Amino acid sequence: MLVSFLAYVVKATTGFGTAIIIVSIGSLLIGTYEAVILTALIDTAGGTILYIRDPVKDNRSYWIPLAVAMIIGSVAGALILKAIPVRRFDILLGVVIAVLGFWFILGRGADGESCLEQELPSQCSGSDLAVSAFSGLCGGLFAVGGPPIVYWLGRRFAKHAFRRALIVVFFLATIARVITYGASGLLNVKLAVYALYSLPGVVLGIVLGNRIFIALSERWFSRVVGVLLIIVSLKLLFLR
Repeated sequence: MLVSFLAYVVKATTGFGTAIIIVSIGSLLIGTYEAVILTALIDTAGGTILYIRDPVKDNRSYWIPLAVAMIIGSVAGALILKAIPVRRFDILLGVVIAVLGFWFILGRGADGESCLEQELPSQCSGSDLAVSAFSGLCGGLFAVGGPPIVYWLGRRFAKHAFRRALIVVFFLATIARVITYGASGLLNVKLAVYALYSLPGVVLGIVLGNRIFIALSERWFSRVVGVLLIIVSLKLLFLR
């Protein structure tokens, strides 16, 4: 419950980041393999709550194609990893993510919300789909898929629309992962029990995270996201 609470304070505050905490800490408690699957189970419940509680209106014609592109990219990444083991590229990806993190801290939102869109558009562009697919590809290869789409959406949308887009896209991608795990026979009663034990922490984390999100200015929101991206980059650079 404590681990899921911490993870969902981060998730509700920024729109992403649960795997960073749950997998990192959970791998020490129950094993990396089990922690990855457990993250998907917890994110299914947490994503549902966040989607229902989020008051921001969205257009399904925008985020459903993004989610589909991410799912396709994830499958492609997994297949590539199985056929051709990827080495050293994770270091390059870690450096790029660190740069993005510093950009969020130092640049994004420096002029306030006036330069950022407050609402999600009615439909996505080809560039949106390409970035989402690439984000999924990174997830399939390195288990770190968030940063590319976090940057892409963060450079365009203010914090409310930004978080909403991440919540719904990652929610659908998580459902696809859970279905895949179930079809592959990777789910078991033990992990389901762990997920149920985690739910109180998820709910409390969302409550606190939402309050932090509302209290943060656009500038401070950017700094929090930037710090989280730098933590991801450190994981890729030094903990793989």
